Amino acid sequence: MPDNATVVFPEPKTVRLEDRPVEASGEGELLVETSRTVLSTGTELTVLSGEYPGGSHWDEYGEYPFTPGYCNVGEVITHRVPYAEAPERYLELLEDRSDAMGVVLEW
Repeated sequence: MPDNATVVFPEPKTVRLEDRPVEASGEGELLVETSRTVLSTGTELTVLSGEYPGGSHWDEYGEYPFTPGYCNVGEVITHRVPYAEAPERYLELLEDRSDAMGVVLEW
């Protein structure tokens, strides 16, 4: 299994598993090692189908190669947040994400 196995839609109706580099976390960011992810039956399967009108929101959003997986569960493996601020700051960072659907943290 690759170090950073990533599901990619290189073109409509095509799914590949690629090994991608892991980017270092930046200031105020977390690096999460994903253990589970969900492919949305709405957003991501629409992009996978490629069946949407040209010039639509989907046409702009669904650029290929497309990397799905905005809903995931994992473990924080590195962070650039001061230790004393970590629990509160993690919640702030996650609440700031417009695509975060729910978060459970253990500290």
